[in-house]
Amino acid sequence: MIPKDPGGVYNLNLDWKFYKPTENTWPLKTAYAGVVDTNGRQFYETDYDDSHWEDVSLPHTFNDVDSFRSIANDAGDVGIYRGFAFYRKQFTLPVEAAGRKVFVEFEGARQAAYVYLNGTMVGYYEFGVTPFGFDLTKHVKFGEPNVLAVALDSTSSRGAEEFIHETRPGTEPGSNTGIPFLWNSRDFNPVFGGLTRHVRLYVKNSIYQTLPLYSNLKTKGAYVYATDIDVKAKSAVIHVEAEVRNETNQDRDLYIEAVLVDHEQQVITKFASPITNVAAAQDTDEEYLTVVPVDAYEENPAPTDISSRDSTVIKAEARVEGLRLWSPDQPYLYKVYSILKAGDEVLDTQEITTGFRKLEVRGGRDGGVFINDKFYWLTGYAQRATNEWAAIGIAQEWLKEYDAKLIRESNANYIRWMHIAAQPGDIRAGDKYGIVAVQPACDKEREPHGRGWDQRVEVMRDTIIYFRNSPSILFWEAGNNAISAEHMREMVELRRALDAHGRPMGCRSLEDQEAVDASEWVGTMLGRRVRDREGYTENGKITRDKRALVETEYHREESPRRVWDDFSPPDFDYVNVFTGANGQKQDKMDAWDLTQEDFIRHHVEGYYEFYYRRMQANSPEPYYSAAAAMVWSDSNQHGRLQATENCRMSGRVDPVRIKKPSFYAFKAIQSPTPEVFLVGHWNYPTDPNAYVYELKDPKTHRYTGEKALRDATNKTVYAIGSEHIRAVELFINGRSVGFDDKPHKVFLYQFPGINIMQPGWIEAVGYDAEGKEAARHRIETVDEPVEIRLTPVTGPKGLQADGADIAFIDVEVVDAKGRVHPLDYERIDFEVSGPAVFLGGYNSGIKDLNHDVHYVYAECGTNRVFLRSTREAGKITVTAKRPGLKPAAVTIESQPFLVDDSGLTTIMPQVHSEIFAAKKAVPTPLPRLIPDGLGDEQAKEIVAVFINGEQVNFGGGLDAYRMVGVVGPVLPLLDKLGLAYQFDEKAKQLTVKHGDNVVQTRVADSEMYVNGVPGIINDWPELIDGVLYGEISAIIPALGLRTHWTEDGKGYCIVTE
Repeated sequence: MIPKDPGGVYNLNLDWKFYKPTENTWPLKTAYAGVVDTNGRQFYETDYDDSHWEDVSLPHTFNDVDSFRSIANDAGDVGIYRGFAFYRKQFTLPVEAAGRKVFVEFEGARQAAYVYLNGTMVGYYEFGVTPFGFDLTKHVKFGEPNVLAVALDSTSSRGAEEFIHETRPGTEPGSNTGIPFLWNSRDFNPVFGGLTRHVRLYVKNSIYQTLPLYSNLKTKGAYVYATDIDVKAKSAVIHVEAEVRNETNQDRDLYIEAVLVDHEQQVITKFASPITNVAAAQDTDEEYLTVVPVDAYEENPAPTDISSRDSTVIKAEARVEGLRLWSPDQPYLYKVYSILKAGDEVLDTQEITTGFRKLEVRGGRDGGVFINDKFYWLTGYAQRATNEWAAIGIAQEWLKEYDAKLIRESNANYIRWMHIAAQPGDIRAGDKYGIVAVQPACDKEREPHGRGWDQRVEVMRDTIIYFRNSPSILFWEAGNNAISAEHMREMVELRRALDAHGRPMGCRSLEDQEAVDASEWVGTMLGRRVRDREGYTENGKITRDKRALVETEYHREESPRRVWDDFSPPDFDYVNVFTGANGQKQDKMDAWDLTQEDFIRHHVEGYYEFYYRRMQANSPEPYYSAAAAMVWSDSNQHGRLQATENCRMSGRVDPVRIKKPSFYAFKAIQSPTPEVFLVGHWNYPTDPNAYVYELKDPKTHRYTGEKALRDATNKTVYAIGSEHIRAVELFINGRSVGFDDKPHKVFLYQFPGINIMQPGWIEAVGYDAEGKEAARHRIETVDEPVEIRLTPVTGPKGLQADGADIAFIDVEVVDAKGRVHPLDYERIDFEVSGPAVFLGGYNSGIKDLNHDVHYVYAECGTNRVFLRSTREAGKITVTAKRPGLKPAAVTIESQPFLVDDSGLTTIMPQVHSEIFAAKKAVPTPLPRLIPDGLGDEQAKEIVAVFINGEQVNFGGGLDAYRMVGVVGPVLPLLDKLGLAYQFDEKAKQLTVKHGDNVVQTRVADSEMYVNGVPGIINDWPELIDGVLYGEISAIIPALGLRTHWTEDGKGYCIVTE
C-alpha cells in the first residue's frame, strides 16, 4: 500500500578513492598544493588521476591504524594523525532522472569537509558534529559520470599549535579567518578522522518534502509526534508535519497522506491533511556554501536563524487506536510514510522511523522521569560521542547495535552522550534497544560568549532538527558546564520553536537560581552544584524542588581489564607509576592504582550516592532521576594512567567491547531481577610462597626492589548483589565459609579471611528478604590450557563484501572442558587467507605499543580480532597459533555486494530487525538505606598541608579537604608561600607566577593553563562564602614546586627549600 517513491534514495557508501598524506599539510591551500597530479590537476577535477589512491568504502576512518598505540595522555591520544585527507567518488545518475532535484547527505565528518561536484565547490561544513547536506542539482550530470570530491581537515586543539578555525563569511573557505571551535579538542572529543558515517544521495521531483539538514540546505524535514496520549487506552493523536518546497514556477494545491506501518509491515492506519496551497519558491537561485550567518562576526549579529528557505508546512493528524507505546522496556518503533500528493499523483514519499511515548520530567521530592505514566530510574553510563573502537575506529551500524545490546545486557537503560551530539547510528541503536539519551550540541567545559556561543546555538539548532523524531532522546543538553540565565532562556526558546512536542532542554552544573528557573532540567557531575564539600546544600534542595536532577558523570576511576586483584599472577599487584593519591593526575604518572577488584568496590561507592537519593524510592532525601557512570568503554580520550596504559581505562568494557569484571558488577547492581556476581576467579596458586610482590616507597610510591609476601590464607572475597538480595553465603567446594547479611551500601558483600588456595569451585548464593535463595554465581578452577577457541561474529546477513563491513573473532584460551583460563596472558599469532584485510585487535598497557596487527596477547584468557571485507566475496580462513597449543582455524564466507557501473545502490547497510524487550522486573521490598556520609552529617576529610615540614594554618576556621586531590583555600596558601598572584574578581580568574611558570585557573572551569597550555584539573575552583577554593595538588606542582604526600596519606607536603 506504500506507493513507490518517484525519486530515490541511494547508498553512496561504496567504492570511494582515498588519499592521506604521510604528514599533515595544513592549512587547506597547502594541502591542495600537495595533491596536484602529474598533469597539474586538482583532486576535485573530474579528470584528476587518482589511480594511485586507495580503494575504500564507508564508514571509513584513517585513525584505525594509529590509535590506541601511544601512552595515555591528559591531552588524548598523542600518536594519531590529525590533518588533511581526501576522498573521491564516481557515480552516474540515469538519464530519465534528468530535471529532478539531487541532494547529498553526509551523516557527519570530523572536523571540516570541503565538498566539490564535478570540479565546483558545492559547500563546506566546519562544525564537525551534525549531519549536513548539499544541493547538487545545478552541478550534477545525468547519464554520464559525476565526481564527488571531499577534502577533510581533522586538525584539533590540545598538542597542536595550528588547527582549524572557522571560515569568516566573505573569506576563502578553509582560510581559518574566524575563531576556533571550543569542542574541537582531542581530549574531550577524540579525533577519528575520515568519512566515518553514511553518505546518501536523494533524487526528488521539483516539488518535494525537504530533508532535516539545516546545514547546508536550510530545511527542516518532517516532524512526527504524538499528543493526547491515553496510555491505558493505547491511543494518541499522531501528527505529521511535512515541510514541502515547490521549485516549479507555479503554485500548487497539495496534501500529504500519512501511513503508519508496524514492525510486522502491517498498515495500522492512514490519514490525510487538508489540501494546502504551496506557493512557488522565490529563492531557487540561492545556494549555500555555508549557513554561517554573513553577520556572524559583526558587533551585533542577528539572532540565530531557524527559518527555512521558501517552503510550506503541511500538517496531518488523526487519533490512532491500538498503539504500542515506546519505552525503555518495550522500545517499539513504527515507520511513518509521509506521501506528498497532487490529486492522485504521488510527488514524493518520505520514510520516518519513530516511536511514540508520553514523557513527563518534573522536579520536586515527588518528581522524576515518567514515561507512559510510569516512573523510570535511569541508570547507565556517560560516553564520548566518538564512541570509537580499537582496531576498527568508528563502528558499522550493526556493530553499534551490538554495542547497544551489550549496554542493555548490563541492565543499563541510559546513556549521557558527552560534549558533542551523538552520531545518528548510535541514536538509532538507542531507539531500537530502549536506551534513553541525553543529546548535547557541542561544548568542552566552558561557557563561551559572542561568536563562540552562537556556534553552539547553531549546532543545537541542527541537532534538534535532525534528531527530533527520535523517541530515545529524552533530554537536550545546552552545556557541559553552567551557562547564564540569558543563554539558558535562549536554548529553551530554541527547543520550543523546533521541538515543541518533544523533550526538555537543560544544562549541566547550573547553580544560579535564575538559570535554574530558565531551564527544564538540571544536570550534575559528581553531585556538584547541589552539594559542596560540606554536603548537600540548601541551594541544591531548591534546585531539586524546581527541576529534575540528572547525574551525568560519576565514578571516573580507571582500571585495566587484565589485572584481577593483588593476589593474581603474574605480578600480584597492579604494577604502575602511582602518583600516591587515587585521582590525582600528573604527567608521566598514573592517577589510579586500582585492580578490577578495587575498581568494582569503587563502583558501589560511586553508585550508592545516587541510588540512595533516587526519586520514587524510600530515600529520606530524594534528588536524582538518573545516574551515569563514566564511561561505557575504555576510550581514546584524555587518560590519567599516563605511565602504564594506552587509553582511558574507565570503561565497563574494553576498547573492543570485551566485558571487564566491571561489566558484570554493574549488571548486578542495576539488575531488575535477583542477581549475584562473585568478583574474581578461582585459579589462585596453591603455593603460599608464590604470592611475592614488590614493595613501594610510601613517600615516593616508587618500587624499591624489596619483596614482600601476601597472605593467601587471608584474602577478602567480594560479591555484588542486586537490590533484591539481603544476604549472601559463600561456599568453597561445597563448604560454607562465610555469611554476610550486612552489605556495604546495599550491594557489596565481603568475606574476609578466606584461604584462596583451595582449587575446585567457589560459589556465592544470594538470599532475598524472606530468606529464600534468589540467585547464585559459581566459579570453577580451570585446568591447564589445551587449545585456542575461535568464534566468528558477523552482522545479521553475514560479512558483506562491500569493502567496509566488519567481522570479529572472539579468541579464547580454554582447557579440555572448554573453560576459559583466567590467568593466560601469552601471545597468539594469526594467519589469514582469502579476500579480507586482517585488522588485528587490542593489547592493553604499554609493553608493545606498535605491535604488528598479526598477533595479540590473551588478557585473562581472551581477546578479539577483526577483519574488514574487500569488494571480492569468498572464503576467508583465520588461523591462530601458540607454541604448545594446537592451532585453531575458522572460516567466514563473505557475501557478494553487487553495485552496477552507476556506482549507486538502493541496498542500505545491514542492521538487525529484532524487537527488543527488557527483563521484566521482579518486585522486591526496597532495601534499608544507610546515610552515605554525604549529607548534612558529613564528616569532612581534612588534609593537613605542610610547607617545609611546618603545618599551614589557613586561618578563619578554614581547612583543606580531600576530594580527588587536595582542595583548599588557595589565596592564603599563596600568601604563605610568598608567591605573586592576581585574582580578577570580575572574571573570577586566578593568575599565579613562580619563576618561569605562569598558572591560570578560573572558577567553574575544568581547564588550568600552565604557561598558556591547557590541561584538565580534577576539581575546578569554586567560591564558597567568598573564599576561593582550588585544587592545591594541581596548582602547586604546576608552578614547579616539589610536593609529596605523608606516609599515612593524610598530609600534603610542599617543599620550597
